[in-house]
Amino acid sequence: MKNLLAPLALLALAPLSVLRADQVSYAQGVGGAGLATLTPITLPGFDPRLGELRRVDIEFWSVLTAEVGLENQGKARRWVRVDIDALTTLRTAGGRELLVAEQAHADADLLLAAFDGALDMTGASAWHESMGVCFQTSAALRARFDEFTAGDVSLLAGLRAGIAVKGEDVAAEAKAWADYRVRITYSYVPRRPAQPEEVAPKPSVGPKGAIKPGKPLQVEKA
Repeated sequence: MKNLLAPLALLALAPLSVLRADQVSYAQGVGGAGLATLTPITLPGFDPRLGELRRVDIEFWSVLTAEVGLENQGKARRWVRVDIDALTTLRTAGGRELLVAEQAHADADLLLAAFDGALDMTGASAWHESMGVCFQTSAALRARFDEFTAGDVSLLAGLRAGIAVKGEDVAAEAKAWADYRVRITYSYVPRRPAQPEEVAPKPSVGPKGAIKPGKPLQVEKA
């Protein structure tokens, strides 16, 4: 039996980054998202007034949680297997694919008693639990920053999942949802502050025989 409980705290307790003076970071999470469509996530973009953007680091956490109910309707106890396969993606609203996590898998082998006469997903002939699959992936971008410097950054998170139940005379029901968290860190070269203009001091008027401002050199005769 593998990965039976999805650690949803992963999304809330994602490790904090230690930022340098030339970095800014933003994070956003979305919970309870459906799997039929892509889920929008919006974060602040980089402010070009800070300096020259050199790198964009993207960290992406996602959790698939599936509630699975099984009921053995046979007259004898039997083994039943549940398999979950999932793949998560993150892209920009413009369609640029940023991250594709490797396919993840969770499974359970269950021994269910003979049917107890009630199709209610409870009792010794039934099993009703949550199964989860977790993803954590990251990427570093060093070019093509246009979508990160023009105001808010609009991202789309998606998770595709398949749930399979293997066993004869078994009734099954399942519902699934996804939780996402994205963190973006911008690394940049700070803009140098403008240097104040130097004002040349006015030349003072010296004694006779000295150079006077605005006039040619004159030497007095003895």
